[in-house]
Amino acid sequence: MPEIDQVLGAIAADVRATLAAPTIQIGAASPSPTTGVYILSVGDEVMYVGEAKGGGGLRDRLINKHLSGDDKHAIQRA
Repeated sequence: MPEIDQVLGAIAADVRATLAAPTIQIGAASPSPTTGVYILSVGDEVMYVGEAKGGGGLRDRLINKHLSGDDKHAIQRA
């Protein structure tokens, strides 16, 4: 099925690009207020993959969910 192969190829390319992006320490990050996908890792191990939706975007998601400890998100578990 060529359509599925194209979709899977596009997803694989997006995942490779995301994993190849430069690593930024959470304390030094200046997250965008736009929506997007993010990866939290410890060393080379991926601990969490998330999606930020809504008006606050990545900045709101990281600060209000991960850094504040709301719902015991990934940073506390890592």
